[in-house]
Amino acid sequence: MPYKILVVAQDASFAGWAEQVFKAHSIQAHVLTDVLGAVEPARSKAFACLVILDESHSESARYFARTALSESVMPVVMVVPLGDVRAAVNAMRSGAEIAVERDDAPEHLIAAVRAVIEEAALSSPEHEDPRAMVICHERSPINELLDLCPQLAKSNAPILISGESGTGKELFARILHRMSERRNSPFVAVHCAAIPESLLESELFGHVRGAFSGATSDKVGHFEAANGGTIFLDEIASLPVHLQVKLLRVLEDGIIQPVGASAPIELDFRVIAASNLDIEAQIASGNFRQDLFYRLNVFPFTIPALRHRPMDIPVLAEFFIAEQNVVHGTQVEMLSADVRRLLKEHDWPGNVRELHNVIQRMCILKQSGQIEEDDLPPSFFGRVPFENFGLDVPSEGMDMTATLDMLEDRLLTMALVKASGNKARAARLLGLNRTTLVEKLKRKRIDVDEE
Repeated sequence: MPYKILVVAQDASFAGWAEQVFKAHSIQAHVLTDVLGAVEPARSKAFACLVILDESHSESARYFARTALSESVMPVVMVVPLGDVRAAVNAMRSGAEIAVERDDAPEHLIAAVRAVIEEAALSSPEHEDPRAMVICHERSPINELLDLCPQLAKSNAPILISGESGTGKELFARILHRMSERRNSPFVAVHCAAIPESLLESELFGHVRGAFSGATSDKVGHFEAANGGTIFLDEIASLPVHLQVKLLRVLEDGIIQPVGASAPIELDFRVIAASNLDIEAQIASGNFRQDLFYRLNVFPFTIPALRHRPMDIPVLAEFFIAEQNVVHGTQVEMLSADVRRLLKEHDWPGNVRELHNVIQRMCILKQSGQIEEDDLPPSFFGRVPFENFGLDVPSEGMDMTATLDMLEDRLLTMALVKASGNKARAARLLGLNRTTLVEKLKRKRIDVDEE
């Protein structure tokens, strides 16, 4: 669901620029250049955010800014002159949530608007629609998970989120936190696999000065930092077994004991854990405690891989294209029909993260126009495993140089035929640069007419 915001600026050039920037980022902007006529709309609840251009030279603009900052029911983003620190400070003191400098970098304004809207959603339960927080198709299985979020957010019971890397496990953890009564308290994300095993206990539970060599001061652990809020334990299956025992006790009692401390600390937190591994298989292999699994798995929550929800792929891709156009200033249009098909057929082992990276790469290289099949990276075109070529070394020996030269000729010809003579497509099938392919074809005098 796109945001709807109100933009007020007498400066027509800024107003036009802002309208285009927000449109490119799927934010519906209602732009007004009549600042006096904007007073009533600024008092309404029809918009998620108010963006005001600081125009201190204009008496009417100053009047509107004072009125809006004191009476607006929506969060305010003030756009101040570049380098004017005093204007930024005055805007914040007057009631603006964020002050953004006016420059040619639209990502700063976009980020500010999104930040204040999301912050407003944290404290406004009526705005908490989980379907507005995730980009997906209306028939996506992701919607079934989103529909569960309001009920799960009301509970303090642990949740175990399963799913492959890149599917959005942390995103769902943040949604559950935002929709809970803990929304105004910390959300602490811990990537367990990224912390050296020797430091894990100290990172999770903290330590006191002198607890071990190098402990020159007290350290607050992640659990204590999350007091009152939510702690997200990503890659929970990577925890060593001896720490799994301690985590189980913490979950049962709500009490931690920093390393070297003589007294425990009672805390209030909710645990959301995640894993991209099959936890039950880890239990069978002795790498994960069954009792900890049962304690965490109160609400099992599995995010399907992107290849299992192909209807989401074009929706996500087009969102990422709009995002890249704003961030990098590109003018890439939507996807061709062939590209949409190939994206949906791709396996996506890296899931949404991989899709984002592929779109980012294509937008940077393409710069403008529609994304065509030739713009896709080589990974979208299958590679034949070596063993499938049926090669063998005969007992009587062989001329390897001549054999490899003949094999190269065959592969070049087969790729050109499969690509209907299109050299760019044939190059991708072979994992070559187009210029390298053309040089080889010229040297070997191989040619296939393009259809």
